[in-house]
Amino acid sequence: MPRKPVSTRRAAQGAGAVAASLALMAGTAWACPPEPGYPQASSAGKGAEAQSEGRDLGGHSGHYHRGVAKAAAKDDGAVKGVERVGGVPDAKGAISLMFMDYGHGRHKRTIMYATGQFGLKAYDITADPRTPKLVGQLNMPGMWETEDTDFDPKRKIIYLSRDPRAFGGNTSTGESGVYVVDAAKPESLRQITYVKVPAGHTTTCVNDCRYLWTGGPAKANWMPADWGGRPVWVTDVRNPARPKVYKDPIDTGRNDGKTDYTHDIQVDSDGVAWASGRGGVRGYYTEGRHYDPLKHRWRRATAHDPVPYAGGGLDEATTNSSFMHNSYRAVGRTRDQAADPAGGGTASCCSSPRRRSTTAARTTGCSSSPRSRAPTTVRAGVRPRSASSG
Repeated sequence: MPRKPVSTRRAAQGAGAVAASLALMAGTAWACPPEPGYPQASSAGKGAEAQSEGRDLGGHSGHYHRGVAKAAAKDDGAVKGVERVGGVPDAKGAISLMFMDYGHGRHKRTIMYATGQFGLKAYDITADPRTPKLVGQLNMPGMWETEDTDFDPKRKIIYLSRDPRAFGGNTSTGESGVYVVDAAKPESLRQITYVKVPAGHTTTCVNDCRYLWTGGPAKANWMPADWGGRPVWVTDVRNPARPKVYKDPIDTGRNDGKTDYTHDIQVDSDGVAWASGRGGVRGYYTEGRHYDPLKHRWRRATAHDPVPYAGGGLDEATTNSSFMHNSYRAVGRTRDQAADPAGGGTASCCSSPRRRSTTAARTTGCSSSPRSRAPTTVRAGVRPRSASSG
């Protein structure tokens, strides 16, 4: 829940309520939930290998079943330092959670939004985070996958990414895009518009939600034969009723020169957008003037023509994931919100970048998305740190 200003927005927009009750997913730990209609491989064997090639074999490409830590394997969902105090059964299968504040002072309230194959649901957690109250919903049965859903806290707009596997589709021929949802009134969620985008696995706000970066999953049959997956397409949402999708993708050639699957974007508190996917993680400036190390000159960075900042990758043979899932860089006011490598107990599918790198990127562990469980409200024994979505 996984950014912003951007890196903390999704995980802690309702600061007071979320500090007291961090919403987590209980159940079997999956990098991402299995696809509808496809059996999930029980190990990183043949099934996982085929998925890494971009096939529709259950779970999205490159994802596979992860081992569950002993402490988390208990039926009661017990985790050290965490106490389960409630749950949301009617949000079974949720893959992303967001927290948005409304009003001020004594009129302030916090709404938790859950997304999944059911669409979008709004829960008021102001009175008691242990017992979220359903106040609104946007029904979209068959939706896929809404992973790491992002939103604009100022304009109260939610952006739901439509994967080509939604509504019975597939990566070869299915339609992908972004639903723009008006969340100004949680009780009356309203679709503003829908825009087709060549990618659709995840979508992320950049430049204060004036633009979206949408990437993944595996390539469509009309895309270049030498691509391994879908890169990032940029959408201008300054006018949310009339989104404009830029024709040319970015973050291409990410896998040692080969254009491949860009899975997710995280924007750090310095405004650097980190794109994670096959081949590693890359950081980009999206605003201001910066030195472009590839073009060997200073130039202005924009959301649709970013300036490379840093990046790198790992030999996939050395990791337990076929590509980097999502990366978090704790800097500035979020410097104390990253996973603590010295603390132990953190399973990470990301690592600090190698190859020509001008900065070290601290990374989150992969989140545990549910296979078929409902979100569980818990109380953390320590101050919550960052959380990333699957």
